[in-house]
Amino acid sequence: MSRYHDDDDDRQREADSDHLRLLSIFYYVFSALMALCGTFPVIHLVIGLAILGGGMPGPPQKQGQVQPPPFPGLFLGWIFVIVASVAIVFAWTLSICCMVVARSLRRRRRYLFCLIIAGVACLQQPFGLALGIFTIIVLMRPSVKATFERNRSIEPRAELDPHDTYRDERWSD
Repeated sequence: MSRYHDDDDDRQREADSDHLRLLSIFYYVFSALMALCGTFPVIHLVIGLAILGGGMPGPPQKQGQVQPPPFPGLFLGWIFVIVASVAIVFAWTLSICCMVVARSLRRRRRYLFCLIIAGVACLQQPFGLALGIFTIIVLMRPSVKATFERNRSIEPRAELDPHDTYRDERWSD
């Protein structure tokens, strides 16, 4: 009877490994897509800076006079700059976080971080929503939690000793 139990555990462990490997690949792809989509607001940023810098044509003026853009144009320029900057920072930050999650899933590390980014990825529809939901489903399995915990306990973190007097000979005078 224990032989069948061991076979079930091996199959579950193999399925978990395959699912985490696939999720890791999908997170790398999603990260690249987020980085690419994060570059589109650069167009709006340039337009906003052009409006603020006076590069956009405004109402006709007398020759030799330089006037700042009128209030609605100035306000519109700042809206373009702020919204585009926030969109770029959000997309690129999420892209970097997804790369970290992809690596962490492959190494079975940072369980809570992976779970949080899976929830944040759900905001990006449709790919992020599907990826986030599948990640949450896989990470909630007790066998996957145990795998992350087992890897966490295998490599204890090196703690710095304030009284450690080690000096690297290459850097000594």
